[in-house]
Amino acid sequence: MVKCVKCGAQLKAEDCFCDICGAKQKKEKKCECGFILEEFFAFCPMCGKSLAKETSADIKKMNSIKLEQKILGMKEAFDFVDSHEESDLSTLLLNAVDDGEVPIAAALLEAGADIDVCDDDYSSTPLMKACESGNNDMVKLLLSYEPDLYAENDDGETARDLAKSAGKNYIVRLLNEAESSDSKKTKKSDKLENFSTSIASLTSLWRKK
Repeated sequence: MVKCVKCGAQLKAEDCFCDICGAKQKKEKKCECGFILEEFFAFCPMCGKSLAKETSADIKKMNSIKLEQKILGMKEAFDFVDSHEESDLSTLLLNAVDDGEVPIAAALLEAGADIDVCDDDYSSTPLMKACESGNNDMVKLLLSYEPDLYAENDDGETARDLAKSAGKNYIVRLLNEAESSDSKKTKKSDKLENFSTSIASLTSLWRKK
């Protein structure tokens, strides 16, 4: 067991996120050769590679290059965005969620992928997959596109059920907040509809007079 880097909660060594506060956990730093490194190492004792710290500009540039490479890696799919049917984009979305590729998932959703597409195995939606795997960033992205929170897979489980079974407490909280927000929107919509109906009725009565 290890402790969360932010709140100190007890976590499993393989946990990428804290189920209590949602903080991303730091992992052991390893050299490309596989040797586990300490923070103060200036070079790898195993292969001798320099471990000079990168500046924020270097890191930003590297992240940009990595993202570009990921997108280019799916270039064939994006070349057909205009001609593909939505179901094709949606299949790619399921794959992106399975691989934990948040930027790619965001691009596919922006291109028109169906947020509530179901896979052929268990009728799992992207949200269900992200909740079960415990990918906080992916869940937040998917929730921003207002998915069906109450959709069920072949076993009758919702995304919330899967997150709860997997012990992903932080994600359960995110879903609860989304459900609460969805409920408020529904109530507001009902009030507006009732108001419109009342106005229409009064207008009809006034015209009859």
